[in-house]
Amino acid sequence: MSATQQTITPEAMAPLSSPVVREVVADLVSTMPGVLVCVCRDGLIVTVNEPGQCLLAGGKGTPGRDPAVIGRPFHDFLSPPYTTVIDSRLEVLLEEPTGLTLPLRCLDGSTLHLVVQARAARDEDGAPLVVLLGRDIRKQIKGVNALLAQQNRLARMVDLSFDLICLLRGSTITFLNRAGARMLGAPGGEALGRAFADFVCSDYRALFDEGLDRMLQEDELVPVRLQALGGQRLDVEMRVTRFREEAGECTMIEARDITARQQAAEGVRMREARLVGILAHVGEAVLTVGRDGLIASFNLAAERIFGVAAARVVGTDVETVLPGFTADFLRGGALAEGSTERQGRRPDGQAVPLALAVSRLVQGRDTVFVLVARDITGQKEAQEREQRHARELEARVEARTRDLRHVMRQNERILEAAGDGILGVDGIGRVRFANRAAGRLLGMDPSLLVGRALDEILLRADSGEAPPRALFDARMVGPGGEGFQEVMVVRHEGAPFPAEVARTALDDDDQAPAGWVVVVRDVSERHKAQAHLRLSNALFKNAAEGFAVCDRRGILHLVNPAFAEITGIEASALKDRSVADFLFGETLLLDSLLAAIEAGCRWDQELWSKRPDGSDYAVRVAGAPLPTSSPDEDGYAALILTDVTQRKRDEERIRHQANYDSLTALANRALFHDRLANAVAVALRSGWVLALLYIDLDGFKRINDTLGHAAGDQVLSETARRLLACARDSDTVARLGGDEFTLILTDLVDADDAQRVAQRVLVSLAAPFDVKGQVARISASVGIALLPMHALDAEHLLSRADKAMYQAKRAGKNTWRFPSGDEIPLPLPHDEDVLFLEEGRDPD
Repeated sequence: MSATQQTITPEAMAPLSSPVVREVVADLVSTMPGVLVCVCRDGLIVTVNEPGQCLLAGGKGTPGRDPAVIGRPFHDFLSPPYTTVIDSRLEVLLEEPTGLTLPLRCLDGSTLHLVVQARAARDEDGAPLVVLLGRDIRKQIKGVNALLAQQNRLARMVDLSFDLICLLRGSTITFLNRAGARMLGAPGGEALGRAFADFVCSDYRALFDEGLDRMLQEDELVPVRLQALGGQRLDVEMRVTRFREEAGECTMIEARDITARQQAAEGVRMREARLVGILAHVGEAVLTVGRDGLIASFNLAAERIFGVAAARVVGTDVETVLPGFTADFLRGGALAEGSTERQGRRPDGQAVPLALAVSRLVQGRDTVFVLVARDITGQKEAQEREQRHARELEARVEARTRDLRHVMRQNERILEAAGDGILGVDGIGRVRFANRAAGRLLGMDPSLLVGRALDEILLRADSGEAPPRALFDARMVGPGGEGFQEVMVVRHEGAPFPAEVARTALDDDDQAPAGWVVVVRDVSERHKAQAHLRLSNALFKNAAEGFAVCDRRGILHLVNPAFAEITGIEASALKDRSVADFLFGETLLLDSLLAAIEAGCRWDQELWSKRPDGSDYAVRVAGAPLPTSSPDEDGYAALILTDVTQRKRDEERIRHQANYDSLTALANRALFHDRLANAVAVALRSGWVLALLYIDLDGFKRINDTLGHAAGDQVLSETARRLLACARDSDTVARLGGDEFTLILTDLVDADDAQRVAQRVLVSLAAPFDVKGQVARISASVGIALLPMHALDAEHLLSRADKAMYQAKRAGKNTWRFPSGDEIPLPLPHDEDVLFLEEGRDPD
């Protein structure tokens, strides 16, 4: 057998040193599914096979790559209450050579049931090791539970049956369903323990006295008449079935009531016919013997029991089948009649144990002995089994006694390992038991507590300067009555501490209790947690940010006042509402939030919403899942709202100032360059014509110098308004600075579209301006550059439009030009350099 085929047992591993143990674990059991083999030193797992890693890690484990198991205390995987019974060094497991069934908690939170055996070993340096071998029994537990459930369902179906069903041990009724109990007039269980033949009418009694073997051979139902305890008679159809159980052979009788009038006549005929057949072929051997000892008759059952045909034995001496019968019955023996147990004999010499009933029949001068023999081989075997069972029962009682002693030791360890102080008090109020925790809490050695009166050691500290007083008197009477109470308990030579004190009587009868169990629990940490919870609640209610708790569907369950103030909705109206009703205008945003929370991630977004009063507000929404105590618990999430309305408005104002001219509200130079670059990229992709109009005002300087900068600003603002009127919503009008403007025209078909817009600009700007009650006129020089005819990028397009504008100025102003310079200026009614400052009249 190779090394990988060897079977590893705790007995084989115990004497091995650490290197050998680790080699065995690594090489021999690394592929044993459902088996945990690990080595612990000082309670820490130092070696574990790969199936063992997967078992301890649960759903999180990866065979061969799970450092989370190595180095962890094996004690961490124990489920309560085993954590208090088994010590951290696992020495308790060494005391159980046959192993223990332990529920373990895996790293993923699931529960694992193992049968664990432990053996001691030594490391290289002599340090003690504990070798654990565990087998996964979850499938066996599941199978047993399923089998028990199936048995319960079958028992329920039998109990609710409308027909009689009963089970017999021998001839005694051991089970009877409800319908059968009603039929036999024994609804209170009076039929149990009685012979079934007691409920058979006298004219059918012989059928049952001779046994049920013949009825077992019947495939169809047999009619029988039964008599209930109240004397009522009823006809039934009956079937007899025999089967074996662990406790022995069992007979089941099924009977159906056929006493209805329409079935009576037919039932009687069938019953009589079947009775004749059954009596002719009864299950017991029936033979008759004359005074001469010769066999006169031999039925079929006798042929089966003695293993010989009737033709071979009829007329022969009865001694051939019943040795000793002649001496005991025929020749003046004491056993002339009656029942006895004897040994029959088959032709091959095999002995058959029999229950023999002998009756003497006198026919005139002749005497005939009727012998009824029943094979009791099964009964003898059952007796042997009962004796063997009695011996096994004695052994189990002895083992159970050992188990009870072990449980008592475990209970003592549990009490010693408990974190609460436990005191056992007798009927007169004296301490008879104190665990280590009780000594620690009361500031005394546990051995010093035993024998002292409880009212001397368990004292309560009242408020003020009042001295400590006994919590209970000698009769265990104290404030608070039964159950538990929370008081300040005095520690011996130490400060008082808050504690829960509970007492329970050991006896629950009308007499005085024989003793009491007093449990003292230090609740100092709980008080700290409650104080922390109060602080957290105050912070939650007084925080400036809005806090809320919602479920995984976005339904609110808890909000603080700030949340209600930010959203403008009363806190009571927010409960049980979805955040989508008032916060998220887009379903996609809510779906994104809920998906992130479901995935266990944090979600952060800024958005605008509207309050019920119509006011807009901006909030920063942060969402994160809240931890749960178990995977099956409903998940919740925390929502945090921060009002960022003012910041958003400030950012919008700053963004507007950075991109728009403060005087004309047109796009400034920076925004112009950005939009020009975007327009060029779009035009190159789409194939449409893009036009850039570079506009410079003619005669503006004269207005600025004559009427002042305020008048100039007024002309510039009006110019911006007129340029916007000449453009489409999709076009961009920008002021580059001073009296220079640009106009970006997108999605043009050809150059004629740009010419028409340029002509509208010239006509619009040539109209008179009203400046402080005076009429002024200006004109414009417009340079037009087209993409892709004049340039293929923004920089060259702007340069060509600028040059075309100067060509327009050189051409006499008040006109537009392409870079080629072949356009004719549009004439004004007056010279464009003339400033009209005529007060009160239009120069036209």
